[in-house]
Amino acid sequence: MQVSSDRRDQLASIVDHLDVSIRVRDWQSARRQGLCAAVLAEELDDVDLMARLGDDLERLNEFAVAGRLMARAGRRISQITGPEWNGNRVNGTLLIGQRIRHIGAAIRNACHVPVAAKYASRCVVIINPRLEALYRRSFPGVEVHRTGSSHVESVCRNAEAVAGFETLMQHLATSGGSVAENFSPLRPDPEAVDHFRGVYRQKASHLTIGVAWASTNGNKDLPSLSCWGEFIRSTEARFVSLQYGDISGDLRNLNSVGAAVHHDPLVDSLGDLDSFAAQIASLDGAITISNTAAHMAGALGVPTVVLLDDNFHLTWPVEGTCSPYFPSLALVRKQGRPWEDVMPQAQELLLTMAKR
Repeated sequence: MQVSSDRRDQLASIVDHLDVSIRVRDWQSARRQGLCAAVLAEELDDVDLMARLGDDLERLNEFAVAGRLMARAGRRISQITGPEWNGNRVNGTLLIGQRIRHIGAAIRNACHVPVAAKYASRCVVIINPRLEALYRRSFPGVEVHRTGSSHVESVCRNAEAVAGFETLMQHLATSGGSVAENFSPLRPDPEAVDHFRGVYRQKASHLTIGVAWASTNGNKDLPSLSCWGEFIRSTEARFVSLQYGDISGDLRNLNSVGAAVHHDPLVDSLGDLDSFAAQIASLDGAITISNTAAHMAGALGVPTVVLLDDNFHLTWPVEGTCSPYFPSLALVRKQGRPWEDVMPQAQELLLTMAKR
Protein backbone atom coordinates (compact mmCIF):
# COMPACT_ATOMS: atom_id res chain seq x y z
CA MET A 1 0.00 0.00 0.00
CA GLN A 2 2.82 2.41 0.89
CA VAL A 3 4.63 1.65 -2.37
CA SER A 4 1.48 2.48 -4.35
CA SER A 5 1.01 5.70 -2.40
CA ASP A 6 4.62 6.70 -3.00
CA ARG A 7 4.29 6.00 -6.71
CA ARG A 8 1.15 8.12 -6.89
CA ASP A 9 2.92 10.97 -5.13
CA GLN A 10 5.81 10.63 -7.58
CA LEU A 11 3.38 10.65 -10.51
CA ALA A 12 1.59 13.75 -9.21
CA SER A 13 4.93 15.54 -8.90
CA ILE A 14 5.93 14.65 -12.46
CA VAL A 15 2.56 15.82 -13.81
CA ASP A 16 2.99 19.12 -11.95
CA HIS A 17 6.37 19.58 -13.65
CA LEU A 18 4.78 18.62 -16.98
CA ASP A 19 2.15 21.33 -16.54
CA VAL A 20 4.84 23.90 -15.78
CA SER A 21 6.84 22.89 -18.86
CA ILE A 22 3.73 23.22 -21.02
CA ARG A 23 2.92 26.61 -19.53
CA VAL A 24 6.39 27.99 -20.32
CA ARG A 25 6.44 26.17 -23.69
CA ASP A 26 9.55 24.12 -22.88
CA TRP A 27 8.64 21.28 -25.20
CA GLN A 28 11.81 19.24 -24.64
CA SER A 29 11.14 19.16 -20.91
CA ALA A 30 7.43 18.52 -21.47
CA ARG A 31 8.21 15.54 -23.68
CA ARG A 32 10.60 14.11 -21.07
CA GLN A 33 8.13 14.61 -18.19
CA GLY A 34 5.25 13.24 -20.26
CA LEU A 35 7.10 10.03 -21.09
CA CYS A 36 8.08 9.54 -17.44
CA ALA A 37 4.50 10.13 -16.32
CA ALA A 38 3.26 7.65 -18.93
CA VAL A 39 5.25 4.81 -17.39
CA LEU A 40 3.79 5.43 -13.93
CA ALA A 41 0.24 6.04 -15.22
CA GLU A 42 0.31 2.63 -16.93
CA GLU A 43 1.84 0.98 -13.86
CA LEU A 44 -0.93 2.42 -11.66
CA ASP A 45 -3.61 1.83 -14.31
CA ASP A 46 -4.81 5.44 -14.03
CA VAL A 47 -7.35 5.59 -16.87
CA ASP A 48 -8.05 9.31 -16.80
CA LEU A 49 -4.39 10.22 -16.70
CA MET A 50 -3.49 7.77 -19.47
CA ALA A 51 -6.10 9.43 -21.69
CA ARG A 52 -4.83 12.91 -20.83
CA LEU A 53 -1.16 12.00 -21.31
CA GLY A 54 -2.02 10.35 -24.61
CA ASP A 55 -3.43 13.65 -25.86
CA ASP A 56 -0.39 15.54 -24.57
CA LEU A 57 2.16 13.19 -26.11
CA GLU A 58 0.38 13.14 -29.47
CA ARG A 59 0.85 16.92 -29.63
CA LEU A 60 4.51 16.35 -28.78
CA ASN A 61 4.84 13.88 -31.69
CA GLU A 62 5.25 10.80 -29.48
CA PHE A 63 2.67 8.89 -31.50
CA ALA A 64 3.45 5.31 -30.48
CA VAL A 65 3.33 6.01 -26.74
CA ALA A 66 0.28 8.25 -27.16
CA GLY A 67 -1.54 5.54 -29.08
CA ARG A 68 -0.67 2.89 -26.50
CA LEU A 69 -1.90 5.05 -23.60
CA MET A 70 -5.16 6.02 -25.28
CA ALA A 71 -5.78 2.49 -26.53
CA ARG A 72 -5.40 1.13 -23.01
CA ALA A 73 -7.62 3.85 -21.55
CA GLY A 74 -10.16 3.25 -24.29
CA ARG A 75 -10.32 -0.47 -23.55
CA ARG A 76 -11.24 0.30 -19.95
CA ILE A 77 -14.14 2.61 -20.77
CA SER A 78 -15.42 1.07 -24.00
CA GLN A 79 -18.55 -1.01 -24.42
CA ILE A 80 -16.88 -2.82 -27.33
CA THR A 81 -15.02 -5.75 -25.78
CA GLY A 82 -12.93 -8.59 -27.12
CA PRO A 83 -9.28 -9.50 -27.72
CA GLU A 84 -7.34 -6.30 -28.45
CA TRP A 85 -5.68 -6.17 -31.85
CA ASN A 86 -1.91 -6.50 -31.51
CA GLY A 87 -0.99 -5.23 -34.97
CA ASN A 88 -0.60 -8.70 -36.50
CA ARG A 89 -2.60 -10.55 -39.16
CA VAL A 90 -6.19 -11.42 -38.19
CA ASN A 91 -7.68 -14.55 -39.78
CA GLY A 92 -11.22 -13.36 -39.33
CA THR A 93 -12.98 -10.14 -38.33
CA LEU A 94 -11.15 -7.03 -37.11
CA LEU A 95 -13.63 -4.69 -35.44
CA ILE A 96 -12.77 -0.99 -35.23
CA GLY A 97 -14.81 1.41 -33.11
CA GLN A 98 -14.59 4.86 -31.56
CA ARG A 99 -13.92 4.63 -27.84
CA ILE A 100 -12.83 8.00 -26.51
CA ARG A 101 -12.48 11.63 -27.60
CA HIS A 102 -14.59 13.70 -29.94
CA ILE A 103 -15.68 13.05 -33.50
CA GLY A 104 -12.57 14.82 -34.81
CA ALA A 105 -10.57 11.72 -33.84
CA ALA A 106 -12.68 9.57 -36.18
CA ILE A 107 -12.11 12.09 -38.98
CA ARG A 108 -8.39 12.50 -38.35
CA ASN A 109 -7.65 8.81 -37.92
CA ALA A 110 -9.87 7.63 -40.77
CA CYS A 111 -6.78 7.32 -42.96
CA HIS A 112 -5.58 4.37 -40.84
CA VAL A 113 -8.72 2.30 -41.51
CA PRO A 114 -7.84 1.02 -45.03
CA VAL A 115 -4.32 0.24 -43.82
CA ALA A 116 -5.69 -1.80 -40.91
CA ALA A 117 -8.15 -3.56 -43.24
CA LYS A 118 -5.22 -5.14 -45.09
CA TYR A 119 -4.35 -7.05 -41.91
CA ALA A 120 -7.70 -8.85 -41.69
CA SER A 121 -9.89 -11.17 -43.72
CA ARG A 122 -12.81 -8.95 -42.79
CA CYS A 123 -12.75 -5.42 -41.41
CA VAL A 124 -15.80 -3.86 -39.75
CA VAL A 125 -16.06 -0.28 -38.49
CA ILE A 126 -18.70 0.85 -36.01
CA ILE A 127 -18.98 4.61 -36.43
CA ASN A 128 -20.99 7.64 -35.37
CA PRO A 129 -24.07 7.89 -37.65
CA ARG A 130 -22.91 11.35 -38.78
CA LEU A 131 -19.91 9.72 -40.49
CA GLU A 132 -21.56 6.54 -41.79
CA ALA A 133 -22.15 7.66 -45.41
CA LEU A 134 -18.72 9.26 -45.71
CA TYR A 135 -16.99 6.16 -44.36
CA ARG A 136 -18.94 3.82 -46.64
CA ARG A 137 -17.97 5.82 -49.71
CA SER A 138 -14.34 6.24 -48.67
CA PHE A 139 -13.68 2.61 -47.71
CA PRO A 140 -15.51 0.33 -50.18
CA GLY A 141 -13.69 -2.77 -48.92
CA VAL A 142 -14.70 -2.19 -45.30
CA GLU A 143 -18.06 -2.96 -43.68
CA VAL A 144 -19.41 0.17 -42.01
CA HIS A 145 -22.22 0.14 -39.45
CA ARG A 146 -23.55 2.95 -37.32
CA THR A 147 -23.42 2.77 -33.55
CA GLY A 148 -26.63 1.33 -32.17
CA SER A 149 -27.45 -0.64 -35.33
CA SER A 150 -28.74 -4.21 -35.13
CA HIS A 151 -25.45 -5.54 -36.57
CA VAL A 152 -23.24 -4.28 -33.77
CA GLU A 153 -23.96 -6.94 -31.16
CA SER A 154 -23.36 -9.90 -33.48
CA VAL A 155 -20.20 -8.37 -34.96
CA CYS A 156 -18.82 -7.67 -31.48
CA ARG A 157 -19.59 -11.22 -30.38
CA ASN A 158 -17.83 -12.83 -33.35
CA ALA A 159 -14.83 -10.51 -33.83
CA GLU A 160 -11.41 -12.12 -33.60
CA ALA A 161 -9.83 -8.78 -32.60
CA VAL A 162 -11.07 -5.31 -31.67
CA ALA A 163 -9.42 -1.92 -31.91
CA GLY A 164 -10.15 1.70 -31.17
CA PHE A 165 -8.82 4.42 -33.44
CA GLU A 166 -6.09 4.91 -30.85
CA THR A 167 -5.08 1.26 -31.30
CA LEU A 168 -4.60 1.94 -35.01
CA MET A 169 -2.32 4.84 -34.13
CA GLN A 170 -0.40 2.62 -31.69
CA HIS A 171 0.42 0.03 -34.37
CA LEU A 172 0.19 1.86 -37.72
CA ALA A 173 1.21 5.44 -36.98
CA THR A 174 4.20 5.31 -34.67
CA SER A 175 5.84 8.45 -36.07
CA GLY A 176 4.94 11.58 -37.97
CA GLY A 177 6.34 9.97 -41.10
CA SER A 178 4.16 6.88 -40.83
CA VAL A 179 1.10 9.02 -40.10
CA ALA A 180 1.75 10.98 -43.30
CA GLU A 181 2.35 7.79 -45.32
CA ASN A 182 -1.09 6.48 -44.33
CA PHE A 183 -2.95 9.54 -45.61
CA SER A 184 -5.68 9.00 -48.16
CA PRO A 185 -8.43 11.60 -48.58
CA LEU A 186 -12.01 10.95 -47.62
CA ARG A 187 -14.40 10.76 -50.57
CA PRO A 188 -17.33 13.18 -50.56
CA ASP A 189 -20.50 12.66 -52.60
CA PRO A 190 -19.44 13.77 -56.12
CA GLU A 191 -22.93 14.87 -57.14
CA ALA A 192 -23.27 17.00 -54.02
CA VAL A 193 -19.82 18.49 -54.65
CA ASP A 194 -20.86 19.49 -58.17
CA HIS A 195 -24.08 21.00 -56.84
CA PHE A 196 -22.32 23.14 -54.25
CA ARG A 197 -19.68 24.21 -56.74
CA GLY A 198 -22.37 25.37 -59.15
CA VAL A 199 -24.09 27.37 -56.40
CA TYR A 200 -20.98 29.01 -54.98
CA ARG A 201 -18.86 29.76 -58.03
CA GLN A 202 -20.26 32.94 -59.61
CA LYS A 203 -17.33 33.50 -61.95
CA ALA A 204 -14.74 31.00 -63.12
CA SER A 205 -11.97 33.43 -62.17
CA HIS A 206 -13.16 33.84 -58.58
CA LEU A 207 -11.84 31.71 -55.75
CA THR A 208 -14.39 30.25 -53.34
CA ILE A 209 -13.12 30.11 -49.77
CA GLY A 210 -14.73 28.50 -46.73
CA VAL A 211 -14.47 30.31 -43.42
CA ALA A 212 -15.22 29.42 -39.77
CA TRP A 213 -14.50 31.97 -37.07
CA ALA A 214 -16.25 31.20 -33.76
CA SER A 215 -16.22 28.55 -31.03
CA THR A 216 -18.27 27.63 -27.99
CA ASN A 217 -14.96 26.89 -26.22
CA GLY A 218 -14.29 29.98 -24.15
CA ASN A 219 -10.65 28.98 -23.59
CA LYS A 220 -9.71 29.71 -27.20
CA ASP A 221 -8.08 33.03 -28.06
CA LEU A 222 -9.72 33.93 -31.38
CA PRO A 223 -9.57 36.82 -33.86
CA SER A 224 -12.37 39.32 -33.30
CA LEU A 225 -15.26 39.57 -35.73
CA SER A 226 -13.94 42.95 -36.88
CA CYS A 227 -10.60 41.28 -37.60
CA TRP A 228 -12.39 38.69 -39.73
CA GLY A 229 -14.33 41.45 -41.45
CA GLU A 230 -11.15 43.18 -42.56
CA PHE A 231 -9.69 39.87 -43.73
CA ILE A 232 -12.76 38.99 -45.81
CA ARG A 233 -13.16 42.50 -47.22
CA SER A 234 -9.54 42.65 -48.37
CA THR A 235 -9.43 39.15 -49.91
CA GLU A 236 -10.39 38.73 -53.55
CA ALA A 237 -12.62 35.68 -53.20
CA ARG A 238 -16.19 34.61 -52.50
CA PHE A 239 -16.52 33.42 -48.91
CA VAL A 240 -18.78 30.57 -47.81
CA SER A 241 -19.64 30.02 -44.16
CA LEU A 242 -18.48 26.76 -42.57
CA GLN A 243 -19.53 28.06 -39.16
CA TYR A 244 -21.96 26.05 -37.01
CA GLY A 245 -24.70 27.44 -34.77
CA ASP A 246 -26.83 30.57 -35.03
CA ILE A 247 -24.65 32.99 -36.97
CA SER A 248 -27.32 35.41 -38.17
CA GLY A 249 -25.97 38.22 -35.98
CA ASP A 250 -22.39 37.66 -37.09
CA LEU A 251 -23.44 37.63 -40.75
CA ARG A 252 -25.30 40.93 -40.34
CA ASN A 253 -22.26 42.50 -38.70
CA LEU A 254 -19.92 41.23 -41.41
CA ASN A 255 -22.22 42.39 -44.20
CA SER A 256 -22.52 45.83 -42.60
CA VAL A 257 -18.77 46.38 -43.13
CA GLY A 258 -18.75 45.03 -46.66
CA ALA A 259 -17.52 41.54 -45.72
CA ALA A 260 -20.09 39.35 -47.42
CA VAL A 261 -20.22 35.67 -46.44
CA HIS A 262 -22.59 33.24 -48.16
CA HIS A 263 -24.53 31.07 -45.72
CA ASP A 264 -26.10 27.84 -47.00
CA PRO A 265 -29.07 26.95 -44.76
CA LEU A 266 -29.27 23.47 -46.30
CA VAL A 267 -25.96 22.41 -44.73
CA ASP A 268 -25.99 21.39 -41.07
CA SER A 269 -22.39 20.82 -40.06
CA LEU A 270 -23.49 19.49 -36.66
CA GLY A 271 -26.02 16.98 -37.97
CA ASP A 272 -25.08 16.05 -41.54
CA LEU A 273 -21.35 15.62 -41.97
CA ASP A 274 -21.75 14.08 -45.43
CA SER A 275 -23.23 17.29 -46.85
CA PHE A 276 -20.69 19.30 -44.88
CA ALA A 277 -17.87 17.27 -46.46
CA ALA A 278 -19.27 17.85 -49.95
CA GLN A 279 -19.61 21.56 -49.23
CA ILE A 280 -15.96 21.84 -48.16
CA ALA A 281 -14.74 19.70 -51.07
CA SER A 282 -16.44 22.06 -53.53
CA LEU A 283 -14.24 24.98 -52.40
CA ASP A 284 -10.86 26.16 -53.58
CA GLY A 285 -9.66 26.53 -50.01
CA ALA A 286 -10.63 27.28 -46.44
CA ILE A 287 -9.51 29.29 -43.44
CA THR A 288 -10.70 28.29 -39.99
CA ILE A 289 -9.96 28.18 -36.32
CA SER A 290 -9.31 24.79 -34.67
CA ASN A 291 -12.61 22.91 -35.02
CA THR A 292 -14.36 20.12 -36.94
CA ALA A 293 -14.15 22.13 -40.16
CA ALA A 294 -10.34 22.10 -39.88
CA HIS A 295 -10.24 18.32 -39.47
CA MET A 296 -12.76 17.70 -42.24
CA ALA A 297 -11.01 20.00 -44.72
CA GLY A 298 -7.68 18.36 -43.94
CA ALA A 299 -9.13 14.85 -44.27
CA LEU A 300 -10.59 15.79 -47.68
CA GLY A 301 -7.29 17.21 -48.91
CA VAL A 302 -8.66 20.76 -49.36
CA PRO A 303 -6.04 23.56 -49.10
CA THR A 304 -6.70 25.01 -45.66
CA VAL A 305 -5.15 27.49 -43.24
CA VAL A 306 -5.82 26.85 -39.54
CA LEU A 307 -5.33 29.72 -37.12
CA LEU A 308 -3.89 28.62 -33.78
CA ASP A 309 -3.50 30.71 -30.67
CA ASP A 310 -0.69 30.12 -28.20
CA ASN A 311 -2.56 27.62 -26.03
CA PHE A 312 -1.76 23.92 -25.84
CA HIS A 313 -4.22 22.69 -28.48
CA LEU A 314 -5.73 19.25 -28.64
CA THR A 315 -4.29 17.22 -31.56
CA TRP A 316 -2.23 19.97 -33.20
CA PRO A 317 1.56 19.61 -32.98
CA VAL A 318 3.18 22.11 -30.64
CA GLU A 319 5.66 23.31 -33.26
CA GLY A 320 5.86 23.70 -37.01
CA THR A 321 3.49 24.81 -39.74
CA CYS A 322 1.96 21.47 -40.69
CA SER A 323 0.26 18.37 -39.31
CA PRO A 324 1.35 14.89 -40.45
CA TYR A 325 -2.33 13.93 -40.61
CA PHE A 326 -3.25 16.54 -43.21
CA PRO A 327 -0.80 17.31 -46.05
CA SER A 328 -3.05 20.03 -47.55
CA LEU A 329 -3.30 21.97 -44.32
CA ALA A 330 -1.07 24.80 -43.01
CA LEU A 331 -0.90 26.05 -39.42
CA VAL A 332 -0.52 29.76 -38.78
CA ARG A 333 0.35 30.41 -35.14
CA LYS A 334 -0.28 33.59 -33.19
CA GLN A 335 3.16 33.51 -31.51
CA GLY A 336 2.37 36.39 -29.15
CA ARG A 337 1.30 38.78 -31.91
CA PRO A 338 -1.96 40.72 -32.18
CA TRP A 339 -4.36 38.90 -34.48
CA GLU A 340 -4.32 41.96 -36.74
CA ASP A 341 -0.66 41.17 -37.48
CA VAL A 342 -1.35 37.47 -38.03
CA MET A 343 -4.16 37.75 -40.57
CA PRO A 344 -2.08 39.21 -43.47
CA GLN A 345 0.27 36.22 -43.19
CA ALA A 346 -2.70 33.85 -43.25
CA GLN A 347 -4.20 35.69 -46.22
CA GLU A 348 -1.06 35.48 -48.33
CA LEU A 349 -0.59 31.80 -47.54
CA LEU A 350 -4.23 30.94 -48.19
CA LEU A 351 -4.33 32.64 -51.59
CA THR A 352 -1.10 30.93 -52.63
CA MET A 353 -2.43 27.52 -51.60
CA ALA A 354 -5.89 28.00 -53.14
CA LYS A 355 -4.57 29.25 -56.48
CA ARG A 356 -2.14 26.35 -56.65
